[in-house]
Amino acid sequence: MDDGVYEKIFIHAAAQISPTRAEAEEEKEFAAKIAGKIIAQVGKGADIFWVGSAARDTGLRNDRDIDLFVSYPRELDEELIVKRTIDAVKRSVAGKWEMHYAQHPYLQAQIGGFKVEVIPCFKTAPHQDIKSAVDRSPLHMDYLQKRLNAHQKRDVRLLKKLLKVSGVYGAEVNVGGFSGIVCEYLILNYRSLLGLLVAASSWKPQVIVDVEAHHTGDDLAKEFSSPLILVDAIDKRRNAAASVSLTSFCKFIALAKSFLENPSKKFFENPREEKLDKHALQKKLSQRDTFLLGISFAKPKDVVSDILVPQLRKTLHSIKANCRMLGYPIIDCQEFVGENSCLLMFEFHSKHKHLMQKIVGPPAWQWTSVKKFVAAHKSDAIRGPYVAEDRVVVETICSNSDVSQAIAEMIGSKNSVSVGSRFEKELSKAKLLENQQLLDGGNNAFLQNYLTRKESFWK
Repeated sequence: MDDGVYEKIFIHAAAQISPTRAEAEEEKEFAAKIAGKIIAQVGKGADIFWVGSAARDTGLRNDRDIDLFVSYPRELDEELIVKRTIDAVKRSVAGKWEMHYAQHPYLQAQIGGFKVEVIPCFKTAPHQDIKSAVDRSPLHMDYLQKRLNAHQKRDVRLLKKLLKVSGVYGAEVNVGGFSGIVCEYLILNYRSLLGLLVAASSWKPQVIVDVEAHHTGDDLAKEFSSPLILVDAIDKRRNAAASVSLTSFCKFIALAKSFLENPSKKFFENPREEKLDKHALQKKLSQRDTFLLGISFAKPKDVVSDILVPQLRKTLHSIKANCRMLGYPIIDCQEFVGENSCLLMFEFHSKHKHLMQKIVGPPAWQWTSVKKFVAAHKSDAIRGPYVAEDRVVVETICSNSDVSQAIAEMIGSKNSVSVGSRFEKELSKAKLLENQQLLDGGNNAFLQNYLTRKESFWK
């Protein structure tokens, strides 16, 4: 297809998503003003940098985030630079400042329509060991600002919007997608959005992107297991795309293929989601004719998403593994985090399994294990033990065929399920909600997300 067809769509989309000139100027003036006030109070030896997409002119319209990094000499310790930053900010900029903690402590406040974050970090050089997780940010700013041209900055914005619409933008653990930095590196490496999409349409795991050619491909494939390996240009030991999950990686491949085959401005437009009422959700549940079970419990307080979500997934997959081991095959499962509650949802073909179950034991040549297996099932075997291929097998009647009861017993026993430590107390008070109870329990948003799952680029 003629490249001009794609470019017309890009021009149209860019006009809708790019900050206006007035918006960009307002951001620059505001950031410079706040930065000047803070650095005047920090003291000697420190520098302040405005970094991020707004600073590099790769941000989207109405993304009014101002990220200021206060950079200190490496000989200082973290506790001291955090204190100096807090003191300087509170003396110089009026606002309701809150302390947040991720991999590093930082300050955040809403000021004049902008979300302002002030992050202390240590001065570092390219490829030097870092003292904190954010030390690279000023280096990224310097590297990318010098290399991305105006057309590529536009394409970064387009790529971000494309990924946002498809639900794979952001390095947060609950997304597992492409960060802003990854977007900028990809456009820089492939020269343009169209160049990236053409390349991505032929991707398959593993893909290696090394903008500065720091490594050989064989070395990287041995060191990293990620589907996308993107060597950080300012830290050659780091995979900047480590957050990109296999699902997000493959979604992007399908997205690229879909756009190239049927280019449309709709790829850059937020899909209109109709909120389904209780009756519509009930109809979708009935169509599936399956059994949905939700484990609902209070969301633990003061636990950030990057810690909570992995622990929820760990618990979800532990329950899933136990269910399969007990003979309850799962169609799908998913975790959800609301404002005040968490939900682990499982879908089974039915609530009950057959009472008769086939238990496959050890290989026939492992005689010690075979004798233990046979002895263990001497009283409950209704058929067997017998040898089938290389294994010893017995058939028994199970005492419980109700998956709800089985899961209740699992979460009540600390020995059978790996439970996230941050919500162990809340899980012990969980409610088990079956099909209709999920609807009656105010979980409509979770259910709609689950029942209407479909990639936006295939709608």
